[in-house]
Amino acid sequence: MGNLCSGGEAPTKTSGGSSAASQQPTVLDLKLCDALKVRAQENAAAGKKFKTFNSVMMKFAEVESGFAKAKSTFREKDRDGNGSIDLEEFMEASNDLKFDLSDDLKKRVFEESDFDGNRQIDFKEFVVMLALIHLLEATGASKSNSFFSKSENAALRNAIDLATDAFLFFDVDGSGYISKDEVLTQMDDATPHRGPGGQRGSISRSLTAQRFAEMDWDTNGQVSFKEFLFAFEGWVGLDEDEDE
Repeated sequence: MGNLCSGGEAPTKTSGGSSAASQQPTVLDLKLCDALKVRAQENAAAGKKFKTFNSVMMKFAEVESGFAKAKSTFREKDRDGNGSIDLEEFMEASNDLKFDLSDDLKKRVFEESDFDGNRQIDFKEFVVMLALIHLLEATGASKSNSFFSKSENAALRNAIDLATDAFLFFDVDGSGYISKDEVLTQMDDATPHRGPGGQRGSISRSLTAQRFAEMDWDTNGQVSFKEFLFAFEGWVGLDEDEDE
C-alpha cells in the first residue's frame, strides 16, 4: 500500500472488495495530507498528542458537544428546510461564512463529504465538511473574520482539532490512512480481555474489528481521514436530529 502523505497512491476498492488497488491521489487528498503533517508537527512540538485510546475516549463528550454546535449553522444554511444542503446552498453558505478555499476545492470537499452519493449533505456529512475545511484553512494565513476564527465557534473548532488528533493517534506511520493493524495496536490499551500469555482475546479482537468496519466506509481495507471523521461522530454519540 502506498504512503499517500509521501507522494504515493491512494488505495481504492477492488471488484471483490477484499483487497486494494491504487489510484492517483486527488488534489484534496494531497492538501489534506499536507495539513495533517502540519498538525502532527505542531502536536509533537507542543507535546500534546494522544498517548492511549483511553485518553481519546475521555474527550468524547467534549467532541460531541462541540460538533453539536454546528447544528444552528446547518439549519441556517439549509435554505429550503429539507434537512440537507445541496451544492448551490453550500456554495452560497461558503461565501457567507468566508471559507478561504478556491471554488474548485469547495466543490471537491462537498463531493467527498457526500458519503451516500445523493448530492445532498445531511448534518453528519456537514460536520465532516466543516472539519475538512478547517483543517485545510489551518495551513494557510488565518483571517480574523473567518467562520472558525469567531469566538462563538471555539467549541466546534476545538472538537475538530480533537478529532484530527484522534486520527493522528491511529495513523501511526503517517501514511494518511489508518490500517486495521494500526487500529489493533492503538486500541490495545483499552481492551482488557486477554488470553494466556497476554495475547489479545477474541472479545477485544471482535470489538476492534467492529470499530474498524465502522470506519472503513468503502471496505478497501484502509481508512481515510474523511471516513474516520464520519465514524468518529457515531463513536462520540452525535445524533443526526440532536438539538443544541
